[in-house]
Amino acid sequence: LDSPVSVSLRAWSLFIPGDVGMSNTPGAVFEVRLRNTSDSPQSGSLAFSFPGPSPQEAYGDCAFTHAHIDGNFTGVDVYNGRGIGYALGVISQESIRTGGDLGLDGGSWSRIGSELPVTAGQPGASVAVDFELPAGGVRTIRLVLAWYSPEGEAAGRPMVDDQSWDNGWRVMKPGLPSSAGRRYAHMYAARYRDALDVAEMLADHHESLLGRILAWQQVIHGEKELPAWLRDSLVNILHLVTEDGFWAQSKPPIPEWARPEDGLFGMNESPRGCPQI
Repeated sequence: LDSPVSVSLRAWSLFIPGDVGMSNTPGAVFEVRLRNTSDSPQSGSLAFSFPGPSPQEAYGDCAFTHAHIDGNFTGVDVYNGRGIGYALGVISQESIRTGGDLGLDGGSWSRIGSELPVTAGQPGASVAVDFELPAGGVRTIRLVLAWYSPEGEAAGRPMVDDQSWDNGWRVMKPGLPSSAGRRYAHMYAARYRDALDVAEMLADHHESLLGRILAWQQVIHGEKELPAWLRDSLVNILHLVTEDGFWAQSKPPIPEWARPEDGLFGMNESPRGCPQI
């Protein structure tokens, strides 16, 4: 773009091989770097909008409370009566504005410099940071998004073995559908109280955590005997563990053989179509 302010972004979430507890953190950091490439002062607004949980993800409880938070994490804590929610804000005591989510409304986006949508108990929210840059100035704004849902639901129609055979092939028949499915307690719910707990941890330790992430990745990127495409693939293929993995606590309906420290871990074959664990 021909804007006098250039923008770059580094977004990261926690994945540290060997540290399963820290890797099991439901949050992400977005580091936005603003650079004034002109010879005159520039001002503007940086906004982040999040739609929040869908009615299905919120288990039908779509009345959300929006609580303003000040501290090393400054932003908004959004939650419903079932403990489902998220925290959205910035690291450090920035002066920010909060409001409802901007969605696909171009008019709302065009007005972020002066106002954000009114908050009326909706699941979505937005935050905006106003900035001023001197000529050639650079500023980094770090935003945090942390999410929390104590349980995950597995519904669908599991297959039941009826022990019958047809020309040498075992016949499987669909099981009875469940109206409520089975709800499993997320493992991260044993480590964090809520989304605000996650957001404050990320705000307090973001520098050291990013350093640990870059350190393990650099070990692979530094292997000059491997071709560049393979080094890149060895790092990025691990995203499948976080995108498709589900880690549940050893609580019903999980059988007693699952140890508390292990829980039960599964990976979804496809998050978009024909999913199988």
